[in-house]
Amino acid sequence: MLTPDTLDYMIGGYAVSFTILALILVSIAWRYRSLTVDDAALDAIASDSQNETPAETHTSSEKSANAPLGTPAFQHKASSGAGGN
Repeated sequence: MLTPDTLDYMIGGYAVSFTILALILVSIAWRYRSLTVDDAALDAIASDSQNETPAETHTSSEKSANAPLGTPAFQHKASSGAGGN
């Protein structure tokens, strides 16, 4: 009885495995590059916001707190109560 010749399958398996490994490594490198670009952009935004004067900076909570009571956001909160008129 002869041993089956499976050399072609072994080579194909290694080729597929190394291709997948190479794609994973390229993906990691691409994500790392994207992360460094995003980090630089966030650092630029942070340094820009630190250079603003305090009168120029407003948070969204300050803006909504200073909004008049007739704004849709306040009307929505008042109409969504448990009273159910």
